[in-house]
Amino acid sequence: MHYSAYMNNIKIQINKYTTCFKALSDKTRLRIFYILSKLKKELAVCEIMDAIAESQYNVSRHLQILKHAGLIKENKKGRWVLYSINEDNDLASQLVQTVLALKPAYFKDDMQRAKARLKKRCKGKIVFCLNQPLKEKFDE
Repeated sequence: MHYSAYMNNIKIQINKYTTCFKALSDKTRLRIFYILSKLKKELAVCEIMDAIAESQYNVSRHLQILKHAGLIKENKKGRWVLYSINEDNDLASQLVQTVLALKPAYFKDDMQRAKARLKKRCKGKIVFCLNQPLKEKFDE
């Protein structure tokens, strides 16, 4: 391998790492990544919103940054877009272990809300409720 090709490969790797670390440098994105890592499930935006008590706009914006960094992936199922950890990304898999070792108090609160929100699923299907009593159920 030529020196210039070697250096280009190193630059690509460094850019990959810096993009991932920049994505996780925000508290909200770190909280989202933690929840997705810990629950090991696909979650809809409304479920993540309820878990971290943030607006739809904020959650969607942060999800796009995490997705662009290759840390999470989206899966469209009917009307729903579900998000999960991108296990095809080796760096994401390595970062999961590091992030799960973190123990700030807000992770505990987020996890309690996330688990409570997942219990609202009806026969495994997502229920749209935004911190309110169940009103409508959308099927795929």
